[in-house]
Amino acid sequence: MYRMPQRISLIRIVMILFLLSLCSFKEAVAVRYVFSLSKGPFGKKLKNPGDFTFRNDRFYVVDTGNKRLISYSLSGKPLVAFNPEGKLKEPIDLAFIGESLIVVDEALGGIYWIDFEKRRVTPYLIRYHGEQIYPKAIQVVKNFLYVLDFKTGKVFKFKVLSNGTLKGIKAIYPKKESFKGFIDFRVVQSGFWGLSRLERRIYHYYNGKWESFSLKGKCFAPVSLEVRFNDVFVLDRYLCKVFVFRLPDFKEVGEFGKKGRNSGFLYNPVKIRYLHYNYIGIGDEGNGRVDIFRY
Repeated sequence: MYRMPQRISLIRIVMILFLLSLCSFKEAVAVRYVFSLSKGPFGKKLKNPGDFTFRNDRFYVVDTGNKRLISYSLSGKPLVAFNPEGKLKEPIDLAFIGESLIVVDEALGGIYWIDFEKRRVTPYLIRYHGEQIYPKAIQVVKNFLYVLDFKTGKVFKFKVLSNGTLKGIKAIYPKKESFKGFIDFRVVQSGFWGLSRLERRIYHYYNGKWESFSLKGKCFAPVSLEVRFNDVFVLDRYLCKVFVFRLPDFKEVGEFGKKGRNSGFLYNPVKIRYLHYNYIGIGDEGNGRVDIFRY
């Protein structure tokens, strides 16, 4: 006679805890779709957009398939499409440094340094200790340029000197036999973060120490990552989802994204980046656009 009320009470407690967990889950990954960057100034659609960034209230997108760079207003209106001196053949990534723009061009196997003040476009083949580096992705932090090498999967740190040349500082990668190379990386206040797709593992380097977190059983084909405060965002190309992990214990707190063709849906996404104003951008090759989300 006394077991039945106890069982009912236990069920109620479990249900309450479950509902509370759902509420905290939604709060942790409260993300909404805002708009898409999908066309140039004259209506030409993007084709295989590579990278994108945000600067001075404008979005900038590398439209790889159409060999051009495009700027957009804060509201997503296309402003200018350009290819400096017609030199860009396979642009895949970009980063601002001061008033200049660095563009990775796969056909060149290097970078183009675009000086807007001097109206000059200079090609560079990057070398580290005499060996050529084939850039896949770049990031500028203060006066340092970080370059992900396509061939080795290592990230190289360079200091940008006053004369515009690069001085090699160090190679960043975990020195272990199981390391199979990075596919993406981010340098933030909490240190260096690198994503290894083949290992399905995230590496973190800070104060001379390495640690790593496994994505096995969570992500199927991780292709890009972003780190914002205590949250790590991992984009899965195959599942068309973003998984969100909370530091310091790397606990999975939720996910967002669905596969599809409509606005806000993903189809073969390739890159995730924090932009500004709590905007997260996702570059989507399959849909030919960059979707902007607010979180």
